[in-house]
Amino acid sequence: MRDTIDLPAAWLALRTDPTLFDSLTPIESVALAYAHDLWLRPSQQIPDSAWRYYGFIAGRGFGKSLAAACELHRRVATGACVDPAIMGPTETRVADIQVRFLVEVSPPWFRAESYLGGVLWPNGVRAIPYTAEEPDGPRGGNHDFVWLNEIVSWDRARARAAFDNITTACRRGQNPQVIWDTTSRGHNEVISHLLDQHERDPSRFPIQRGTMFDNPCLDPGYVRDELAKYVIGSRKYREEVLGEVLPEAAGALWQQAWIDRTRVPHAPALAHSIVAVDPALSTAPEADETGIVVVGRAERKAYVMSDLSGRHAPEIWGDLVVSQCIDHGAAGVAVERNHACEFPSYVLRSRASGRGWGVVVIAPSDRTPIPSRQHGTIYVREIQATRSKASRASPVASEHEAGRVHVVGQHAALERELTAWTPGSKSPGRLDAMVHGVTEILELWRDRSVSGRACVALPSLRIGRSARRIA
Repeated sequence: MRDTIDLPAAWLALRTDPTLFDSLTPIESVALAYAHDLWLRPSQQIPDSAWRYYGFIAGRGFGKSLAAACELHRRVATGACVDPAIMGPTETRVADIQVRFLVEVSPPWFRAESYLGGVLWPNGVRAIPYTAEEPDGPRGGNHDFVWLNEIVSWDRARARAAFDNITTACRRGQNPQVIWDTTSRGHNEVISHLLDQHERDPSRFPIQRGTMFDNPCLDPGYVRDELAKYVIGSRKYREEVLGEVLPEAAGALWQQAWIDRTRVPHAPALAHSIVAVDPALSTAPEADETGIVVVGRAERKAYVMSDLSGRHAPEIWGDLVVSQCIDHGAAGVAVERNHACEFPSYVLRSRASGRGWGVVVIAPSDRTPIPSRQHGTIYVREIQATRSKASRASPVASEHEAGRVHVVGQHAALERELTAWTPGSKSPGRLDAMVHGVTEILELWRDRSVSGRACVALPSLRIGRSARRIA
């Protein structure tokens, strides 16, 4: 029998009536200790309603895992759940957090035990364990309740696939439900997805927020020691203690605050517009998306007009780009050719010729800007990216922060990529396309130095000798 003095039930009894606990029999003391509905705080109690995902985003020590474990145990004990699953970052974390909590919240008269990496209850119900390290594990599963633990610690490369597979496997019964919990630590694709769902439909995807200070059962000395690890007001303090989800990754070149500050609902009359493309090499599910961003210029400012990015086959993205030039007034295309060589230009030629237009290619070595729009001609600048992604993106981020780049309307996927990417990591297609587009439309390459000397400004409306027409 566990020592009831250390249980939250003892705290509850002493706060309400200091003499109450002494008046209980040993059996009553044990029963009170496992009366979860009595001593869980209101913010830890999960509502009995028709939600699909219920999430906790809170600081360390809030009691997220305890709340989820109590809910899962209650459902198993009452027969409301017969085929649950649990998923955490690793096997060790599943055992140390999810399995441990599920065993601890179960009373002696209905004691759960660790079994084959998961949990087994006396009525034969077993919680099947999965980890985000093996995202295909839940394929073929059929569960009526799932608990996802500490999503922020899931392997970033596998997290979304793991989330998609486990939530798809939660489909048994009339109201299959998913509970998830996490702290925050930088930008996270799955957490962003869950926040987007909550914003669209908060009743179906509710989220409970909280801080470390919400838990009165934490020992004051423990709290002081934890706070000593952080600088109050710092990013880590806000994320780990206060449970905030900051909109950008630590070290990201873009900040959501100044993207929002410079956002405009509509662009002014544009003097010039182009399409920027970062072509993907494959349309496989695990491949990068093709980045396609339309950028315009007015009064020496860039306007990000459209994000047409996606997992497109060449003929699809070729038609999208050509349509922007023929039907929507873009003068040309800035396309990266690092891995695809001349293939993107030939895709554009093929799709443009089908509509009776020609393509003029401006080679990477030619610093002549894309000319103004000419009917019947699409100008294509091939970009051979030789500098690091950070050195290419930094000037664009600086222009954006300074108020010379404006996002027109809302482009959630693009903005997530901008605020999630950090120098040194693989840059996504939308970000690369926007960087190429803004660099071209504002002619930022004029301000770069070559061998320590400034580039010489070139006429802005003339095609150099290295241009070639593809009829």
